[in-house]
Amino acid sequence: MKYNLIFSAAFFFVLTSCGTQKTEQVSKYFGDSIAQINPIKVADVKAKLGTKDSVAMQVEGKIVEVCQKKGCWMELQLDNSETMRVTFKDYAFFIPKDAAGKTVIMEGYAYNDTTSVQMLRHYAEDGGESQAAIDKITEPEVAVVFEASGVIIN
Repeated sequence: MKYNLIFSAAFFFVLTSCGTQKTEQVSKYFGDSIAQINPIKVADVKAKLGTKDSVAMQVEGKIVEVCQKKGCWMELQLDNSETMRVTFKDYAFFIPKDAAGKTVIMEGYAYNDTTSVQMLRHYAEDGGESQAAIDKITEPEVAVVFEASGVIIN
């Protein structure tokens, strides 16, 4: 009888504890810490930048591509046809090469920049593009870019 009571109590404990475990979302931090989190959506970056040279901001969005050489840049979707390249301040940190598809919050500044053909080809090579695709890059690109000082990946 004593063993049945102990067995029943142990079984009840195991049964009830199995359903109460929560899966926590683990965030990974890179670069400088972000003290207060209040990001705008990546789709709103162009509007917030407007005609200014650069604007400090926090941005949240989905990573669509990461440098496959070492994680030294990433791209976020601005709208249906345009992405925003993100580099990391002073080349001081990198992100995981498998971070595409994950949500990111980053702090830094956005600005309009012209990326040279040489640098675009470098990015294409780092992204794993074919030599034929790299050779098709013949014009510089003017686009909104972002330099992040701190990144949180969820």
